[in-house]
Amino acid sequence: MVLKTVEAVLKSEALILAVSKMIAEKIDHKIEQLANAYQQKISQLEEKLEQAYKTIDSLEQYSRRNSLRIYGLRLVSNENTDGTVIRFCKEKLKLEIKKEMIDCSHRLGKNENRSKPLLV
Repeated sequence: MVLKTVEAVLKSEALILAVSKMIAEKIDHKIEQLANAYQQKISQLEEKLEQAYKTIDSLEQYSRRNSLRIYGLRLVSNENTDGTVIRFCKEKLKLEIKKEMIDCSHRLGKNENRSKPLLV
């Protein structure tokens, strides 16, 4: 008799719905907790990323403090840009500079036939 009552209760649709609802609520609560934790982590990472962008920009600006852009120099095929800068300084600016005084030099922009600025 007791066994039949237990079976009837376990097969009861109301009990199944109540247990299902409890499980669903627990799952929803856990998902909400995880979503909040991940959202908090995402916010922290976004702040760090923004700070990294600012740091990179600052470093790029700092690295350009000793740079010059020279416009109007004719583009030559297989150009040695250091040599071009040295000749330009000697002929046009009347300055004697040596290759060792140049950290790096290169043309800016895409490869096209028109003259591009030189970054030194």
